[in-house]
Amino acid sequence: MAQVSQKIIEEISDKQLKPKPRSYFLVYNAVIWLLIAFFIIFDGILLCVNIYGLAALDWSLSQSFNERLATFTTNNLPLLWLSLSFVAISFAYILFRLTDMGYKYRRRWTVLIVLFVALFATVLLYFTGTSRMILNLID
Repeated sequence: MAQVSQKIIEEISDKQLKPKPRSYFLVYNAVIWLLIAFFIIFDGILLCVNIYGLAALDWSLSQSFNERLATFTTNNLPLLWLSLSFVAISFAYILFRLTDMGYKYRRRWTVLIVLFVALFATVLLYFTGTSRMILNLID
C-alpha cells in the first residue's frame, strides 16, 4: 500500500501536476447554470409564440376547408418553432446532467423538472405579452 502511494506521489512530482483553482470550478458551474437558464427562457419564448399563433388562428376555417380539427391543427403548427423548442429542452437537460448534482437524479425526474420549469417560463412569458412583442419584431 505504501509503495502505491509513494509511486503516485513520485508520478505527480515528475509530471509537475497542479490542482485547478477553486475559482475555475465556480466559474464553470456559473456558466452551466446560465446556459440552462438561457435555454429554458429561449424555449419559453418559442412555445409562447406557438401558443399565441394557435390562439390567433381562425378555427372556423377548418370547417370551410372540410378538414378535421386534428388535421387543421397539425397543418398550421409552426414545426420549426417546435423543433427548436425540442433542441433547447434537450440542451437544458444535457447541461443539467453536467452540474454537480445532475447525476444524482434519475433521467425521468430530470426531464420532468426541466419540462416543468420550461412550461412555467412559457406561461409566464405568454401572460406578460412577450409573444406579441416578438411577433411584432419579426414582422
